Amino acid sequence: MRKDERPPETGNIFVKNLPESFTSKDLDDAFSMFGEIVSCKVATTPQGKSKGYGFVQFKEKKAAKKVIKNFNNLNGLMLGGNKIAVELYNPDMKKGESKKVSTMFTNCFIKNFPVDTTEKELLELLVRYGKVTSLYFPIKDDGKPKGFAFANFESHESALNAINNLHGAFPFDSSKDGGEPFYIQKGQRKEERAEELRKMFEQLSMQGQSYRKNLYITNIPEGFGAEELNNIFKEFGSITSMSVGIDGANSQKQYAYICYSTPEEASIAVERGNEIYLDGNRLQVSYFKNKLERMKEKEFGGLGYKPGIPYMYNQGVNFTSNGYKRERSRSGTMRPYDNEFEKLHSLVLAAAPSFKSQWKSFGVNNEAEFSNKVTRAFRNKPEEEIKNMINLNFVLTKNIAAVIEDDNSNDQVLL
Repeated sequence: MRKDERPPETGNIFVKNLPESFTSKDLDDAFSMFGEIVSCKVATTPQGKSKGYGFVQFKEKKAAKKVIKNFNNLNGLMLGGNKIAVELYNPDMKKGESKKVSTMFTNCFIKNFPVDTTEKELLELLVRYGKVTSLYFPIKDDGKPKGFAFANFESHESALNAINNLHGAFPFDSSKDGGEPFYIQKGQRKEERAEELRKMFEQLSMQGQSYRKNLYITNIPEGFGAEELNNIFKEFGSITSMSVGIDGANSQKQYAYICYSTPEEASIAVERGNEIYLDGNRLQVSYFKNKLERMKEKEFGGLGYKPGIPYMYNQGVNFTSNGYKRERSRSGTMRPYDNEFEKLHSLVLAAAPSFKSQWKSFGVNNEAEFSNKVTRAFRNKPEEEIKNMINLNFVLTKNIAAVIEDDNSNDQVLL
């Protein structure tokens, strides 16, 4: 291939063979550890059914290349019974699909116009950039506009033209313009708005703000779908988004992510949700923590073991069959524990409750013992495989299940 024929460098990847239940949120969760994601979308039919493929756009090209490298090294990943495939996205190969998924829209959301603006005045402004087929301009009881509107243009080009010329501008007379610049952007469906809220929460939590609205729920028995769980947890507040998945280590158990509209509602759900039993299984409800939050919690400063603090928050600590043990360098000073295994130990500790039914046969009594034993078993794993377990939850659960199975097999041989 000649130099000018090579596919363009891109930060986009194309993911195919996705399970039917896989959502844009699931896709974001699966790939966000590789780098900052600009956009993420699972292609769907007009009825909302997944087409089995999706697109992820990273801010940096190297993140997309890292995904390809990691997935190729795994030699085929099974997700929800499907062997998924990942490749760099070439716009020339799938032009039609990309337009359907991310670029073609005609509906625009509008706000930040003067309080005394009329529907006629707003329409006169918009038609300068293309034919408007409909305009939704809600009015309050006192006759004043509610402050937002939706406009549907006849063509995608007209919608883009309006956005490019009006967004961030002050298109009304100076006497009517408010303090905020005019806002016009692609109109979002309810699901897209929920996804944006989820990403906003992620960003806020990365900045250290306590917007605790996302919850992680485990120990959900099979047979309870999103509708049933929604009916249960909506009693505690307004649910913005929900995703349900199958536990990779136990196909008879499920997990779920729920995002509430306010931190107060999420707090009530954590308090009361842990008292709920489904088919004899007590639900385990906790706040969701992204990877950066978990890493920040370890940054207490200083070296050595801190009593009362779980292992993954301590540096300079090693684990043995009898408990924790400090490590020192030859000079006698404390040595920070290997970063990758510290991250891995933290993730295994978080996953421990999902394997609680197997603790006894595995020879452990609590989460700390479980995490210590499993992480020790990972000591001889290749570095690339360790990184895959840290970055991909379903790879981690698959490996944990394998460790438990191997341990049980060894016990049977000894007997």
